[in-house]
Amino acid sequence: MFEWFSVLVGEFGKEVALVTAVVYGGYKFRRIQSILGGVVGAIGTAATFGALTVGALVLGMATGWISVDAGQMLGDIVSGAGTAWDIIGQDAVEWLTTEVL
Repeated sequence: MFEWFSVLVGEFGKEVALVTAVVYGGYKFRRIQSILGGVVGAIGTAATFGALTVGALVLGMATGWISVDAGQMLGDIVSGAGTAWDIIGQDAVEWLTTEVL
């Protein structure tokens, strides 16, 4: 895993190899931090829209304006979450593990 470090030490010396490793590690940390920040923001946005939708449905059902089968609604939400994971989640996790880490 760290063959590149020993190659740098052999070519340029330990000091240059250490500086390169620190700079590269900082770059990777900032990249991971940026990606995780985007993921957390996307999850927060989706959760906000979900809460607003569910709140509107509950309010509509309580006032009698909307008639919704709660079991069917939950089944659709679970099905949609599974589909979203199949389409986006697995590819995102695979990309993160191969490209970022």
